[in-house]
Amino acid sequence: MKRIAKGEFGSEPNIADVVRVMSEEVNKPASFVNITGLWEGRGKVAYQGRAQEEIIIPIDAEILVFHNDKQNDTQPDLNLVYVD
Repeated sequence: MKRIAKGEFGSEPNIADVVRVMSEEVNKPASFVNITGLWEGRGKVAYQGRAQEEIIIPIDAEILVFHNDKQNDTQPDLNLVYVD
């Protein structure tokens, strides 16, 4: 519905176009794009991590944090990703 509000389908959207696009979006598998691993911080910092490359996160992208099943202390506690 955000796409309709932004005018992507014109001022008077054709409902068939909207239904087609929504159907494509629903059937598209979600893919996660890694942002960084997060390790436990110190002091007032809960977690910290560093991006390994420049990342552009799309507007309105959903950002998720997953718990990591650590095998050792060199692995991050959490994984920060966005849904593409």
